Amino acid sequence: TREFWGGTTLSSLYPEHYILCEGFHDRAFWYGWLLENGWKGDRKRTDERSVKFEHDGGYPCLSPENHLITYILPCKGWNNILRSFGIRYKAIQGEMNAAQEKREPLGRYKFILNVDDDTPIKPVDEDAEETTPVETFSYTLHIDLVRSKMKSLDPNTIEDDDCFYLADRHCEVRIVRWQVDTPDNSGLPAKQTLERMDCAAIRTAYPQRTETVNRWLSSRSEEDRPKETPKEHAWSYMAGWYPEHGCDDFYRRVWSDEKIRKELEDILRDNGSWGIFEEFAQQ
Repeated sequence: TREFWGGTTLSSLYPEHYILCEGFHDRAFWYGWLLENGWKGDRKRTDERSVKFEHDGGYPCLSPENHLITYILPCKGWNNILRSFGIRYKAIQGEMNAAQEKREPLGRYKFILNVDDDTPIKPVDEDAEETTPVETFSYTLHIDLVRSKMKSLDPNTIEDDDCFYLADRHCEVRIVRWQVDTPDNSGLPAKQTLERMDCAAIRTAYPQRTETVNRWLSSRSEEDRPKETPKEHAWSYMAGWYPEHGCDDFYRRVWSDEKIRKELEDILRDNGSWGIFEEFAQQ
């Protein structure tokens, strides 16, 4: 057993979820969703598992009924998501082997791998000091990379669409991708990211805000205009309507706005991710 919030004692057999995401704003987005659905967060705590690959700023959360722990871990890039998963899975394997030797029940684990839909990919080599950049691949190859990683860790991995089951189904791995496909890209970042998804939701919920942001971005002179990034759109909304606590708070607060939340739900339904979000809401 181990102690969590305020003396709450949880068995090591309680289910554990890991959301391995690319960056800190992805973490804030997931954290906001969990808080809106009654989860409790303690940002001073860190992942209790001792692993060589550490992430700064992991958020642990406890489900409303105190029966499930979720760790939201920003990995600073897609390549590090697979690396982190591999290290954590090996640690879990060691625990399960020890439990089997003692004839104890085995724990159950779920991993969410959260990626941008068109993230640049690097080959994964856990023993290498650095990885060599290669060309950007499509999402289809994201699946191929994940499949290859799962098979390397457990040759008996079972695959069902974007879901992988390892360790005789005691470990489940699923993919959530940020993607918005629309014929009208006005006011949206070109890159498929969390920012594009949030901007698309705000554009539908508050069209007048998008018009204001577009006018401001277009008003910059060509000589003084920086290279376009997904951040300039999203952060313009943050500065204009959610300036109190900065970007992290902005990515959390989109869930507390009913109009934006509805649009986000529709976007996540369209890209196939909403079912995973609903699972957390029902815990």
